[in-house]
Amino acid sequence: MRAVLTWRDKAEHCINDIAFKPDGTQLILAAGSRLLVYDTSDGTLLQPLKGHKDTVYCVAYAKDGKRFASGSADKSVIIWTSKLEGILKYTHNDAIQCVSYNPITHQLASCSSSDFGLWSPEQKSVSKHKSSSKIICCSWTNDGQYLALGMFNGIISIRNKNGEEKVKIERPGGSLSPIWSICWNPSSRWESFWMNRENEDAEDVIVNRYIQEIPSTLKSAVYSSQGSEAEEEEPEEEDDSPRDDNLGT
Repeated sequence: MRAVLTWRDKAEHCINDIAFKPDGTQLILAAGSRLLVYDTSDGTLLQPLKGHKDTVYCVAYAKDGKRFASGSADKSVIIWTSKLEGILKYTHNDAIQCVSYNPITHQLASCSSSDFGLWSPEQKSVSKHKSSSKIICCSWTNDGQYLALGMFNGIISIRNKNGEEKVKIERPGGSLSPIWSICWNPSSRWESFWMNRENEDAEDVIVNRYIQEIPSTLKSAVYSSQGSEAEEEEPEEEDDSPRDDNLGT
């Protein structure tokens, strides 16, 4: 099946991230210090959204389609409604590297160089949790029970919905092997890969899916969520990340 170009547009600035509205009618771009909202049917620019004072690094839409969030180098996170109205703004101490919505509870995770925050519509404040290194990427499980954080120092930290660390995976090479991207396998067919371990509580036993992460050498590895490596591909030629300069600080 051959792909056909539907529409094309050129933004003035580097596009750092994109997110579709869950119903597919809109595409949100993080470009420069603004968000650009496009109609996906014909490529019409519906509205540029202003609110950040520096480069917008990341954007994510909640699965229920009611809100989306953006994170910026200005250290702020803005939550927007589906009507393109900014309703909440909060800050971290450092630039925001990634944001991700829990697919079940619609809880928002926002990650920076020194910590990550958890926010939900029911909360009056953002719950902040310290990190041992700059968090580059994050991903929720499909059932919304666990959040995986990929860090600049090569560590993958798996947290529960309250932000408590349940598993830590340490990649060889430390800061020479940053975790650039991470995702959970959506299938449950590997749930029985690890069922029990001595001195673990019931919640830990539930953490038994795989995650896939891509370190800086573009190798990919599949892990059980408590750190057992199952498979690894041959490394490819190294490539530079568009945010290398920012990540090293």
